[in-house]
Amino acid sequence: MTVDCAAAARPQAGPAEPPEHPLAVRVPFVPRRSGVYLFKDRAGQVIYVGKAAVLRSRLTSYFGHQGGLGPRQRQLVARTTDFELAVTASEKEALLLEASLIKEHRPRYNIALRDDKSYLYLKITLGEPYPRIYTVRQVRDDGARYFGPYTDAKGLRATMAHLQRVFQFRTCDIDMEKGLDRPCLLYHIKRCLAPCIGVTTPEEYGQALDELVLFLDGKQDDVMRQLRTAMAAAAQELAFERAAAIRDRLSAAERVLERQRITAPGRGDLDAIAFALDAPDACVQVFQVRGDKVVSRENFVLQRAEDTAEAALLTHFLQQYYLRATTVPPVILLPLQCADPDAVAAWLSDRRGRRVRLEVPQRGGKRQLVALVAENAAAALEELKVKWLADERRTWGAVRELAAALDLPEPPRRIECYDISNIQGAAAVGSMVVFEQGRPRPDAYRRFRIKTVHQPDDFAMMAEVIGRRFRRAATSPGATGNERSEGATVTLEAPRLPASPTPHDNEPPEFAIGTPEDGPAAEAGQATAEGWELPELVIVDGGKGQLSAALAAMRAAGAPALPIIGLAKEQEEIFRPDQAESLVLPRTSQALYLIQRIRDEAHRFAITYHRSVRRRRTIVSALDRVPGIGPKRKRALLRQFGSVPRIREASDADLLAVSGMTKRAVAALREHL
Repeated sequence: MTVDCAAAARPQAGPAEPPEHPLAVRVPFVPRRSGVYLFKDRAGQVIYVGKAAVLRSRLTSYFGHQGGLGPRQRQLVARTTDFELAVTASEKEALLLEASLIKEHRPRYNIALRDDKSYLYLKITLGEPYPRIYTVRQVRDDGARYFGPYTDAKGLRATMAHLQRVFQFRTCDIDMEKGLDRPCLLYHIKRCLAPCIGVTTPEEYGQALDELVLFLDGKQDDVMRQLRTAMAAAAQELAFERAAAIRDRLSAAERVLERQRITAPGRGDLDAIAFALDAPDACVQVFQVRGDKVVSRENFVLQRAEDTAEAALLTHFLQQYYLRATTVPPVILLPLQCADPDAVAAWLSDRRGRRVRLEVPQRGGKRQLVALVAENAAAALEELKVKWLADERRTWGAVRELAAALDLPEPPRRIECYDISNIQGAAAVGSMVVFEQGRPRPDAYRRFRIKTVHQPDDFAMMAEVIGRRFRRAATSPGATGNERSEGATVTLEAPRLPASPTPHDNEPPEFAIGTPEDGPAAEAGQATAEGWELPELVIVDGGKGQLSAALAAMRAAGAPALPIIGLAKEQEEIFRPDQAESLVLPRTSQALYLIQRIRDEAHRFAITYHRSVRRRRTIVSALDRVPGIGPKRKRALLRQFGSVPRIREASDADLLAVSGMTKRAVAALREHL
């Protein structure tokens, strides 16, 4: 039943507070029933579809006081100028209707499977005397058998090639009634039974197709048993050529099964689902377990997942996935309880024709399986990010988009980002990462030890790092502007131990050059001037305070007027000099994705160095507590053994072999370590 709320009576005029949203006056007339609501914009386009157990309560949360709404939801409400309702008899019907409407309208504010139109299915045309197998992108009610969806087109086609070696099915569209005079190459290389020339009967071909269906259904053991029985029968009948052909099929089937390395003994038929979330995207992994074996692993990416509770996100995925899936197992394992689990289970049971259970395992093998699926989802999401960075069009396109958003005269070829890492001012370090043309350039990364700030003051630390960086650029040969000097070098000052103790006396010297992996870095030596060239955009991790400190330090260092912004992590706000209002890029913006990636890389690089400094500081402090072990002996011991545990494990003879060590010093080490 459809309710048109536009025709509902308006409340009587009277002295009252204005509503938070123009549509709020229609909410009191919304039925207290389960159903689906559609939000529309000024153009009449459906921009969001949702379901609710109680429609009036749900719409009140949108159009009443909006304190509990996230940024994306507030933006949705601001764009909504009209809504429609569809009342349903139950939450299960609402769930099904919501999924259908989302698939139909593809609203821009709903969580959606990315590129869902490109998912592939395996189709078997069962209505023909000699069915053929091929891939399609849509499931139709045409009497054929479908398997899928599959997200990896390349992997599916590789699987088809392996299966064709085993079952020798046809993939061509030749009219079998006309027939051919001679077969194609696939027959000669034993990839097809060649029904086109009549060398096989419909019964023999149908047997091979039945085995293929069993194989795809996860009943591989049944198929292998049938093949072994047929091979033994052929050998007993002295039909050695036929037995050899079946033997080859068995070998090919075993090679296919080798790809299914993961087993799930005793768990029966089920789907295990888990996800990894990195807003605005989420990667969902589905393991299909059939006959106690993981027969399929598929990745799905959900878009527009920010500001969405994990339980609701899981429900959205279950709706969209099983609306497209060709099979529904009796058990579905989840990492957490989805929203409206009873309605989801009832809907899935209807689709399967028998009961479906949603389980959230807490212990045992099923819990381990879900954890494994979650690890695969996280790895897949990380791989997706790396793949995105490798995409030339999107990386440089993001740079151009960022230039337009910041009103820069041209896209910044070189972008530098700075971050600070410390614990209450201790072991404080700074990092500088460099991206060129939207890609990271690790050889230009730099690390800084904070020298002048000995208390927790991020502003002062940022000012020190920025000042030192741009003073270095000003004094580096060949590093003026963005012109590169081939072969030019910069001599870095060698670290020295001060004559009198300082707060940083027991810490290792500053690393001037670093790598993303925090590998060996030069404490003294040379760095190319190319690494200190001036950037075309500077990003500091932080808000107005860090931005002001960095800008003042750049001016004090004599740096030219360079574009500089601050990126505050909480709301992803961009702060610019002389701009009172912050800039917030759309969540789907490629420019936002780029600067988040740059900021995260600066943070990772800084915290990795900070941990290294803190760890070595702890080691050095342990030696400092040993009487008779001064700076020279300390350096000699660490140079020889590398760590305190190795010093503790060394024999007296090995310790005495170190320059400057005596029996008394060795005894002191034994006593205090």
